[in-house]
Amino acid sequence: MIELIANHHGIFSKILLRLAEYIEELVQANATGAKKFCEGTFLNPGSWGAALLAAGTTLSAVKHILDGHGNLAYALVRPPAIVRSPAVQMATAF
Repeated sequence: MIELIANHHGIFSKILLRLAEYIEELVQANATGAKKFCEGTFLNPGSWGAALLAAGTTLSAVKHILDGHGNLAYALVRPPAIVRSPAVQMATAF
């Protein structure tokens, strides 16, 4: 979903545009209740809130360092759900 462009001209604006489109797709999927993005990758009810909390935790760790409160921070986050079945060893559902 996020595509890196080989040239240096406007790379960040292109990444941000694609990221914004991807986030909007996630927001819309959350509003409808669920979406299958590919085999083994789903957005289920409650996944969006968990993903936002994980992102917020990571950003809080970075802010802790940037605010001069320390030299080290660790955000222990993971995908909201891990799906296992006999047919699939491990797939992530977010």
